[in-house]
Amino acid sequence: MREMTAEQFRAVLTGLSADFGRWRRADVLAACTAAGWTMTEKSDKTELDIPGAEYGWAAANSLAVDPGEPEMEAIGAAVAHDEPEHFQRYLDTAVAIWGEPSMYGGNCDVFVRWREKYTFRELSMHHDGRIGVRAASIEVFDEWDYRTWDLEDDLEELPFTWAATNQGPGMTGFSCGEKPLTEWDSLTAAIVLTLRDIHLGMRALGTAEPDDDDQVDEVVISFTADQEDGAERAEEDDAHAREVQILLSIDLVTLLVNDAAALRDELDATGFAKDPVDGFRYLELPIGEDAIIEVADRAVHFLQALGFDSPEELRHESWRDPSPFDDFWITSFGVGS
Repeated sequence: MREMTAEQFRAVLTGLSADFGRWRRADVLAACTAAGWTMTEKSDKTELDIPGAEYGWAAANSLAVDPGEPEMEAIGAAVAHDEPEHFQRYLDTAVAIWGEPSMYGGNCDVFVRWREKYTFRELSMHHDGRIGVRAASIEVFDEWDYRTWDLEDDLEELPFTWAATNQGPGMTGFSCGEKPLTEWDSLTAAIVLTLRDIHLGMRALGTAEPDDDDQVDEVVISFTADQEDGAERAEEDDAHAREVQILLSIDLVTLLVNDAAALRDELDATGFAKDPVDGFRYLELPIGEDAIIEVADRAVHFLQALGFDSPEELRHESWRDPSPFDDFWITSFGVGS
């Protein structure tokens, strides 16, 4: 691949700082020309020649119908391959040029976004180490996001699996939904995808320092029975008797299951230890792809063993404490919250 220097990287970020207006093609082309980038039309794509980039690209707005709508969707470039632990160096440079980020998240990657009135800018890293930058039309991407929450698209098409904010600028108009899931295989896939994205985010963006009780930065995901509004306390207690939790930290992924009599023989046979304080049974594994898949498979298996017939009968809660973010949420399970 072509190696991009630090100076070239800063130049790309500066070029993407341009005012793209309402993303008319003429405005985008003028901004690219001012940055010294050449846009070339191919039969199946539009290439953007950016010095030092592995490749650059531009995309038209395929949703455009009316003349007043944006003609272009986004422009961007692949700028490097690196380890997640080095992502902060790129982020520091982006913050110096673009200011404080608006949001963080994952979408088969880890991303950081800066949101303005008509444009958002993004720095991202994929699981293969590829680092990219882009500027995009908020109007177009909000429309895509709105459609995706409601359509039966693949999980990989979700706008994000997790998202987080600090009290940064530019979230006006932002909204999100949840992907409805009705099949167990889909829930398993969503758990795997989400855990992978969150863990990549932990590696790339860092984790919070342990709190006063030495509690490490850990994401907790809890699945229980969905309850109607006004449910009796007894029903809530019964729901938590059928609870399955997943805990994810930078080093470990852990599955917790209530010590139900119906599961006891299987829990004993598969090496689940017993927590002496709360009575949960747990399996703790060093973090890794195989461990994430095993925990997702077992979590869904135990939910079925506890009597749930469909993910539609579930609700989920998630929290992260301590956390490096002011707000953190998961949107990929689609089983209520």
